[in-house]
Amino acid sequence: MATDLSNWNKKTGDEYVYQRVERRPFGDAANKSNQEINIDGNKQTGNYTVSATGTKLGGLEGFSSGTDIPIYSFDADQDKVTILNDSYFKKIFQGNNDRNDTFKKLNKQTKIDILSIAQKESETKNEINDLNRLSNLKSYESSSNVVNSSPQTITSGPNSSNNQSTFSKTNSAISDFDRGSDFRLRTIASVNAGDPGLQPTGSQYFRYPEGRIPNLGYDYIQITSYKYVPGLNLNTVGAAGTSSGSYLNANRRVTRSSQILSQTPENIIQLPMTGGLSDTTAVSWNSDTLSELNMIAGNIAYNRITTSGNPAGAVLDAAMDVMKTGSELLKNEDVKKQLMAYFAGQAASAPNFVQRATGKIINNNMELLFNGPTLRSFNFSFKLRPRSESESVLCRNIIKSLKRDSAPKTSKTNLFLETPNLFLIEYMYQAQQGNTPSYTQHPFLNKIKPCALTSININYTPDGSYMTYETNGSMIGYDLNLTFQEIEPVYRSDQEEEYTQDNMGF
Repeated sequence: MATDLSNWNKKTGDEYVYQRVERRPFGDAANKSNQEINIDGNKQTGNYTVSATGTKLGGLEGFSSGTDIPIYSFDADQDKVTILNDSYFKKIFQGNNDRNDTFKKLNKQTKIDILSIAQKESETKNEINDLNRLSNLKSYESSSNVVNSSPQTITSGPNSSNNQSTFSKTNSAISDFDRGSDFRLRTIASVNAGDPGLQPTGSQYFRYPEGRIPNLGYDYIQITSYKYVPGLNLNTVGAAGTSSGSYLNANRRVTRSSQILSQTPENIIQLPMTGGLSDTTAVSWNSDTLSELNMIAGNIAYNRITTSGNPAGAVLDAAMDVMKTGSELLKNEDVKKQLMAYFAGQAASAPNFVQRATGKIINNNMELLFNGPTLRSFNFSFKLRPRSESESVLCRNIIKSLKRDSAPKTSKTNLFLETPNLFLIEYMYQAQQGNTPSYTQHPFLNKIKPCALTSININYTPDGSYMTYETNGSMIGYDLNLTFQEIEPVYRSDQEEEYTQDNMGF
């Protein structure tokens, strides 16, 4: 995982400790207050402490003015977090899902940064030994997997004899949208030839374009693929002792997306924001008619069935009630004439007979009725224009990855076809806090549920002519058009969950 180390500064008087300052939301989200926090990370031990610094929005808590208030610490050897100030911890890292994600992401990125610093500073034998010890700690296992395999956006030099990458000081942070505490993600290693080579299995990371201006960054679209998870659990259906009520799962729809997102990501693709971003929310309504005669009969039958102790016998009683009501209606000469004309038309297969004979029709009670939700579709168009040989390979691998993940799979017996991967699309927004970039879901663009990639269209000659680069034969550009469709509708409960959050909702 690429990481920007320029926002870390060595602490005066301690050669092992580095510091980073950033701002995090504090207290009630409606207040839009941000607390400045300081992270002290030890590159030798892997321990770090998070403290409130600057203006203390939660009060001094018994500390003197100008003194940092420790919030929590992390012990790398014991893989343990110790909360040092419960009040500040709850107001910054607890309260809703976004705050919980903030805590996970902060720990994730801090570990990656500390390990990257240790790697960058590993010149002496002792420093190399410290790096190896830190990499082998259980608490840094996932971070080691990320740091030791750099994506294309890392500027790396030739591999040394100890197989350690040389990182540029201008590398930029790339934060994926973490869905859990476990972020073991293997990435593509940069090589001198510029062709990282696609892995047939496992997680991979792609970002176009390569590199960026340090500490400036940009918003981007992140496309993460996940394995499909069936929504029906056959293990419980028909099991011994299963009650009829157990089949009624009120939370099945709610947990559908979480089932998908609980899986380990297959691939992560980050692409620049594109034009034409939109979402269309539609609900299906259809006009419906119910003849007045049918409505009268239906009301009679419903009342008889619901008030009777014997539903089976009530059906016969309802039929008798309908006949009695019909007899009462026939006492009215005008109604009798209309009904006789209506039934005469029905007998003669002439539905318009009553209108021709009397100039009237049976009231059809037309009404617009709700017919069900619809599934949203999203279209994206990306212009890929490689500027180097390595970037041309990156563009090719992005296209191949999307094609692979959207293709159906064959079972081992070849008897069945398995569902292709699903995709989570996120609009990522960089909230710049001083020199510290922080990525999160864009607060003014819609959220999207897991989607199927239903169509991929690639134009290999976007400028209307066949043109390639001389170095490796790559096309000079690709127009990539993707169509996604959500796997489940957006319900009111989904919108209500996001209603008080700092985002646009679904």
